[in-house]
Amino acid sequence: MSTYGGDEVSAIVLDVGSCWTRAGYAGEDTPKAVFPTSYGYIEGEKEIPPDPDTQMEDVIPTSENKPVKNIEKKYIIGDTGVAAWRENMEIKNPLIDGLIQDWDALEKIWDYAFDKSLRIDPKEHPIFVTECAWNTRDIRERLTELAFEKYNSLAFYVAKNPVLSAFAAGRPTAVVMDCGASSTSCVPVVDGYVLKKGIYKQPIAGDFLSEQLLQLLQQKFGIDVVPHYMIAKKTSVDPDQSANVEFKERPNTKPSYHKFMQMRIMQEFKESVCQVSEVTYNHSSINTRPMKYFEFPDGFNTSIGSLRFSVPEILFDPRFITQPQDGPNFDTSALLGIPQMIHQSICVCDIDVRPNLLNNIILTGATTLLPGFADRVNHELSSMNPGPKIKLYAAGNTIERKCSSWLGGSILSSLGTFHQLWISRKEYDDYGRGIVEKKIILAKYRKNTHEFTYRFKKLYKPLFRSFNFNKKMSENKAYIATQGSSALDGVGTNPTGKKLDENTAHVDPHKGSTALEGVGIVPDNTQKNTVQSQPQPKNTTEYVTGAISNVYTTAKETLFGTLQSASTTKSQDQQPENDKE
Repeated sequence: MSTYGGDEVSAIVLDVGSCWTRAGYAGEDTPKAVFPTSYGYIEGEKEIPPDPDTQMEDVIPTSENKPVKNIEKKYIIGDTGVAAWRENMEIKNPLIDGLIQDWDALEKIWDYAFDKSLRIDPKEHPIFVTECAWNTRDIRERLTELAFEKYNSLAFYVAKNPVLSAFAAGRPTAVVMDCGASSTSCVPVVDGYVLKKGIYKQPIAGDFLSEQLLQLLQQKFGIDVVPHYMIAKKTSVDPDQSANVEFKERPNTKPSYHKFMQMRIMQEFKESVCQVSEVTYNHSSINTRPMKYFEFPDGFNTSIGSLRFSVPEILFDPRFITQPQDGPNFDTSALLGIPQMIHQSICVCDIDVRPNLLNNIILTGATTLLPGFADRVNHELSSMNPGPKIKLYAAGNTIERKCSSWLGGSILSSLGTFHQLWISRKEYDDYGRGIVEKKIILAKYRKNTHEFTYRFKKLYKPLFRSFNFNKKMSENKAYIATQGSSALDGVGTNPTGKKLDENTAHVDPHKGSTALEGVGIVPDNTQKNTVQSQPQPKNTTEYVTGAISNVYTTAKETLFGTLQSASTTKSQDQQPENDKE
């Protein structure tokens, strides 16, 4: 029986991307199955004959006993299934801008991953699913509902792609630049959590480059890209000579399928010919670079020159976009190059974490595998930020670059300490699909509360020393019980400089930041220097800990500045030089 509470976790990791879907077992370094996310869809009418038991031969036929027409939907999943030509087959994608839109198709993709690719029973395994950084709460909850209601999974969890990519690189704090098929995004990750204010994304990525290549080849060079499914026979020809090819009869071919097959040829074209200039683009210097040879499926072959540099340059300078002849033009004024996206994503973060982010920039996604991509990003960022140290991490292994989010999920879900984050079946039955949000918030609250308590103790050692926080809880209770309200005597001064006593200090965890008024950490403009005396609580230690948690959740950023200024003033007035923090 599979378990999810120890080191040997037989969890299933699913990473459904805009171009490829990856599935495999937790703890492994490569996914077991990789197949296209796009699927074939055939819709037709099927007649359902009437029930013979309800028909009489001598009755005049009516609309009630005529054959009923039912719409039959057929999904074709997998690389070989989608690539094979079928009459009236549409090619669709369940994701739009990284968000799930077609849930029926997503279920078919999961079924294919479980039944055909991995050949496992999802009832016997926990399921770990990845999501984009800008995913919505409703989609996350529907994923949880799907895993438990349809597949009866043992446990479930969902994590964000940038966080998993950072974990795969061994960096909990980093800027993850993901340039995939449908979108390019820059997401700052600090201590394993995404900073939403620093997310930058735009739809200029691999698929857009393929469309630009196809458009330029047809308009500028007059090259008609013929997919493989249309070719019956071809013969070799000399370079730049017309193709000698015989075509197949392919009636009722849908435009979406024809476009899909053309995009696969452009994908091969990018991988074998295209390259990024290592320095700022200069047309005169690019023309001196050697040309590369490419042969199209119909036999036509030619050498490609500056085109192989100018199209990838769109990622760094959107002004290189070729506007379509028919249709609306692209608004390039709002688009940014990849170095500008990384720079702005870092600048919106706190100034304390910027040097760490600049020192940990992760490049992931298949489009970043273009030759010269990492060198160009490093060159542009160095010119934009001449002072601080900039360090890029780009995995040399192709699998790691393409499947970094899956690899991070495999590492994370295989850890023995991760078992407390799994959403169990019992928790889902008790709380419903909203438990996924509670789990994420609880994990973040535990971590941040621990971090704030550590900083608070560092700033106010006298306060915590008076309560003997380093002793056992039983000793603290006995100490408070014997001292009573006088346990707070002499632990600091209020903003007016008066010493605290049992009538001027009391900590109430239900008052947020005002609970600590009179303990030397309230600004001078609060107009409250004392707190009315109240009955002494049974456990003052628990009250102080609760007050700290409330202060963190209600006024983290404001309180940190107040704590720092108050600590500096108090240290200069009361503490010796060797005790200053």
